[in-house]
Amino acid sequence: MINEATLAESIRRLRQGERATLAQAMTLVESRHPRHQALSTQLLDAIMPYCGNTLRLGRYRPPRRGEKYLS
Repeated sequence: MINEATLAESIRRLRQGERATLAQAMTLVESRHPRHQALSTQLLDAIMPYCGNTLRLGRYRPPRRGEKYLS
């Protein structure tokens, strides 16, 4: 799991395209734990300059019956 001690190494691995680190980063970003949320913000802020022309989307709740994730 990504933590404060491994953040810089995880960013390097993400930039190299390591899928296992991507999976860990996704888990971290989806976590609701306050410490994980702060760490995921640091992670996303660090990798966004390398992401090119991308958008950052947020979903605050699961879709209700009849709704789609993106409309």
